[in-house]
Amino acid sequence: MASTWTPLLRSVDVVWREKQQALGHLPHVAALISVFLDSSELWNIPQALDYGYLHLLQRLGATSRRLRPLSNRRCFLSAAQRGDIAMLQWLGAYDPNFNDYGAVLDHAAEHGQLHVVKWLDKTFQDLQASTKAMDLAAARGHLHVVQWLHENRSEGCTHHAMDEAAARGHVKVVQWLEAHRHEGCTKYAMNFAVWYRNTHMVHWLHDNRSEGCTVHAMVFAAKRGDLALVQWLHEHRTELLSPDLDENSPLIMNHAAEHGHLDVVKWLHANTEGGCTVDAMNGAARGGHIEIVKFLHEHCDEGCTSNAMDGAARSGYLDIVQFLHERRREGCSYLAMDYAAAEGHLDVVQFLHTHRSEGCSPWAMNSAAGGGHLSIVKFLHENRKSV
Repeated sequence: MASTWTPLLRSVDVVWREKQQALGHLPHVAALISVFLDSSELWNIPQALDYGYLHLLQRLGATSRRLRPLSNRRCFLSAAQRGDIAMLQWLGAYDPNFNDYGAVLDHAAEHGQLHVVKWLDKTFQDLQASTKAMDLAAARGHLHVVQWLHENRSEGCTHHAMDEAAARGHVKVVQWLEAHRHEGCTKYAMNFAVWYRNTHMVHWLHDNRSEGCTVHAMVFAAKRGDLALVQWLHEHRTELLSPDLDENSPLIMNHAAEHGHLDVVKWLHANTEGGCTVDAMNGAARGGHIEIVKFLHEHCDEGCTSNAMDGAARSGYLDIVQFLHERRREGCSYLAMDYAAAEGHLDVVQFLHTHRSEGCSPWAMNSAAGGGHLSIVKFLHENRKSV
């Protein structure tokens, strides 16, 4: 158990020793002065650890209650992440029953702290680590850690190592794993290399691996607005010609439209047959992408639903509300005015009141008042007697 006696602060101890002849028979005075000056009571062990204050840890360790197992584990992981072996040694002495050093090694590997990994490997002969160590080191791009683990530990890795390294663009790690390990990767690798727009990695996987990708690669490229990748995938990946694409291909244009990528929408419309769904125009309207709304209106038959005008009204895009009102038949619901009122879009509320018949609910005035939109509250009070 931790002692209840706290060592004197060094400053107090120095003065006490100097004045011991006069105060030697009053040790409690020195203790009281030390307690009065001691601000360590405002700290706890995890806080001291996070700041790297070893001297404060030593002081707190003399009086603090033992940490709960989960808290203690967090302390060990934090020290490993920071690369602080001295802290790990102190924690090990403070809690000699801690036995999850395998997780500590995994965490040190993830954060590139090779000196901690080596220390743990040397200090604990029966250390039970896991494949997470190499997987996480690869994902973070720590090739030196991956190489050391490969040469000195037996846990190895899984396909997640190459998957995550590829997704995050760590080319050297992927190439090393390809040359020295056998776990390979999955379609996830190319899919998420596309998501992170790591074009060089996409090309490398295409040239050197056989796993390929799924339709989600094209969805990700369209969502990101990367027309060059959309075109490359369309030209080079045969998966995107499979029957699976027919079922999922509307997602591609839907995401491009929702995120405002007009060039991608136009290219997909001209070069693929997947089309889109009502979600394309709905999402474009909600996002304020009026040029895409107009393009879809003029070139695609899927149309939209009342969600389009509702979403545009909520976001305050009066020009889109007006366009949909004048050129489309789907209309809106009472939620359009409700949402516009809640978000403070007076011009939209006024337009809907004048040109639409759906009205609003009592929630419109309540939410406008709650949001501090006094002008809308006044307008609704004067013009919408039903609310």
